[in-house]
Amino acid sequence: MKPQIRRYTQDYPCLNLTALTKCGYLATGYHGEIKSTLHGITVWSLAWRATDSYIELYYSLPYKRDYQRTVKLIHQQAHYGGQRYYLECPTCGEKRKQLYIVSGEPACRLCHQLHYKSQSESPYERAGRKLDKLLTKVDNLGYRFDGYGRAKGQHLTTYREIDKTIHQLQQEICAYINQRFPNSFLGIF
Repeated sequence: MKPQIRRYTQDYPCLNLTALTKCGYLATGYHGEIKSTLHGITVWSLAWRATDSYIELYYSLPYKRDYQRTVKLIHQQAHYGGQRYYLECPTCGEKRKQLYIVSGEPACRLCHQLHYKSQSESPYERAGRKLDKLLTKVDNLGYRFDGYGRAKGQHLTTYREIDKTIHQLQQEICAYINQRFPNSFLGIF
């Protein structure tokens, strides 16, 4: 069987419009730069300069030359007032909030055929991720105390629903481990 090779969004530089907007980096004339380093060596860098109708991108990738691209910035009126901003994908022309840079070209996730890491999770991994997320809602330590792990201000019914879901996920994980490893120590539960 041929091994399946998937490319994931987390492995490539990303121009995230939501983050730029929240930080105020889309003001006309504003410019900025982000870098990814490994052991003090710059792996890639991405700089931008914003105008009213487009964003100029300047970036360098490992073992490649420097690139310069222009991406159209779309303004859309929101129903409640104000504006929403989108980037126009240079490949498909659709409105996007994020563009990824693969092989020197910025485009959306679909055009680059990128996947989210969670799309490749097994049911066991998915249950573990959900369990971790719920445990942080119960308390900050990640431990489940029956009745005493409730966050300050959290309704008792909400806590009980979360606690019930945690218990179900723990059962699913134990059942998966017992199915996968029948002679494991979890077989006693």
